[in-house]
Amino acid sequence: MPRLIGNRVILREYRKEDLKFMRQWCNDPEIVDNLSDIFLFQHTVNGTEQYLNSILEGNTEQKGFVIAHKDTSKE
Repeated sequence: MPRLIGNRVILREYRKEDLKFMRQWCNDPEIVDNLSDIFLFQHTVNGTEQYLNSILEGNTEQKGFVIAHKDTSKE
């Protein structure tokens, strides 16, 4: 996946280590209110991991990216 690099953030591919960061926001209504309908209902840890794995394995038609700090590449 191509990356888009800005002054402070980058848009990058998902990684396995993103799971812990995804768990911090995936059930937060203030964050997910503006995301896709995948997040209409709360996700279990297992559900979030399955979602991430489907993206990493290319088993979904959904496309997405991670917004990460430019200096650390972490969410």
